[in-house]
Amino acid sequence: LPAELLIDTGAVASLLDARFLKRLGLSKAPLRPYKGSLKDVSGGSLRIKGELELTLRMGARYELRTFVVVDKLHVNAILGTDTLKAFRAVIDLDENIITLKDSGEVIALGFP
Repeated sequence: LPAELLIDTGAVASLLDARFLKRLGLSKAPLRPYKGSLKDVSGGSLRIKGELELTLRMGARYELRTFVVVDKLHVNAILGTDTLKAFRAVIDLDENIITLKDSGEVIALGFP
């Protein structure tokens, strides 16, 4: 399913919009309680519904990742440093690419 994702090196957790969870057909998926709180970029508290694990593909690689489900995210999902580290992703803003260190695979970044 195509999705609009934001890569955020300032985010400690990866986030998923609750409306996108519904689009994925997972609105009834059981959510685990999220222990903690998260702030948005302006310092306001995010409305956290819980967390769940989803399989994420980056390039040819698949990883089971934990996403914190929140209300009213401005994109479908935010990939935080937790996910970037798991994929060993290196961001090159000069070339607008991500390189996966383990495989050397290069993924083009899209900008609006």
